[in-house]
Amino acid sequence: MSKKVEALGTDFDTERVLADRKKCRKYDQCGLGEEFLYFGSTMHPRHYYIPYGEVKRVYKRVSGSDLAGKGFLAPVLYLVVEYGDGKERQCSFRYLQDCDAMQNELERTHPEISQLSPKGEEKKREREEIEARMARNELSETARAAQRPPWQSSSATPTSSGHGWARSQSLSWQQEAWSPRPVRCSSGEEAAWPDC
Repeated sequence: MSKKVEALGTDFDTERVLADRKKCRKYDQCGLGEEFLYFGSTMHPRHYYIPYGEVKRVYKRVSGSDLAGKGFLAPVLYLVVEYGDGKERQCSFRYLQDCDAMQNELERTHPEISQLSPKGEEKKREREEIEARMARNELSETARAAQRPPWQSSSATPTSSGHGWARSQSLSWQQEAWSPRPVRCSSGEEAAWPDC
């Protein structure tokens, strides 16, 4: 391992960084020390360092290999570290297990560092809003618009067999068509049935 380290954030004393890097937990080309997060490349593992105070978020990114039609298609896993004023650095991982283990350890030791991408945080916020609305039993605008008007009876809703609406409609038509009509008897009185 090279004795050279390069700061991506605030620069620290090289001896202090090298002593921390020697004791760090290694995950492929990255590492987690007591004070710093390390990452690098295949040729220079754990070459760059960032103090934990400057790290905003650490998340996974998966991209595909070149889709030019040559070779085989394979996903490439990256661990992205966002630090400072929105700067980011990514490091590729060979094994998903190493990346997961590093994120789990980072979450355990530094819970203040976000493990989600900006889009992931937005989706989490939306999901929490939906769950809160469901807990309060509120309906969205779309659901409110889809509600049946109060004058539509519940008998017109489809049943589990799917024929409830048709059956209720046909019954109401039969009632209208075959309802007793007043009939004029020979005596001139109106009766419901012609039994006069």
